[in-house]
Amino acid sequence: MFIIKDRPEDTIVVSVKRMLEKDYDSVAAQQDSKLSEAISQVYNKAKEIYTGRSSQEEMRRMGVYPLAEAFKILKEKACPLSLRAFTGRVGRGSIKSIKIGGRRYLTKHVVDQLTGMYTDYYSVKDSYNILNKYRPIDFRAFIGRIEKNSVPSIKIGTKRLIPRDYVELMTHVYQTYMEVRDSLAYLSGQGVKINKNAFERRLDRERIPHAKIAGKRYIDRGVLDELASQELARMNLNRQ
Repeated sequence: MFIIKDRPEDTIVVSVKRMLEKDYDSVAAQQDSKLSEAISQVYNKAKEIYTGRSSQEEMRRMGVYPLAEAFKILKEKACPLSLRAFTGRVGRGSIKSIKIGGRRYLTKHVVDQLTGMYTDYYSVKDSYNILNKYRPIDFRAFIGRIEKNSVPSIKIGTKRLIPRDYVELMTHVYQTYMEVRDSLAYLSGQGVKINKNAFERRLDRERIPHAKIAGKRYIDRGVLDELASQELARMNLNRQ
């Protein structure tokens, strides 16, 4: 029986596993608590200095911006929100704002959070579109994986987002590794026929190095090439 020597675990795979272990909703709750506290402190200071339009410049220096100015800053930082979506979210409270002298303002903390959202995270749809190029999957099935925490996500405000790092790491995994079904098809294309149950038994017994991510087993293409080479050599010996 041919056994392929084990290999050091891919650092990319290790990073993906760590991300799956992370409680992103707990992180979001902590961030939201800190954000609310920071907004409250700035709000109290802004109320003290507010005397109408004459105090606008001083409020800006504190990091308190009228909505139009806050939106302009967001656009300068390439935030993809449209004005309609922005004002709608402010109105619904999903973007935290403060009200002073009858006008609404955003603090720098909120502006930074919004720009960070689009720097550090992808929307669910964008994540799906990127990953689907490398490993086709039904959109509903992708949503199901998010709900089962097989895909890490974080909820900021009312929006669920996927860490950008996860999407980029998984594109590496999909380009480098194959799932069991695809592995069998790949081997078959090289002239090696292996029964699925027999292949999975080898995986169970650690005779074929593989990575396990969110319950799915992935086999490196290099491992599959080595396995194919061994199997073809064995077949040639049997013919002699």
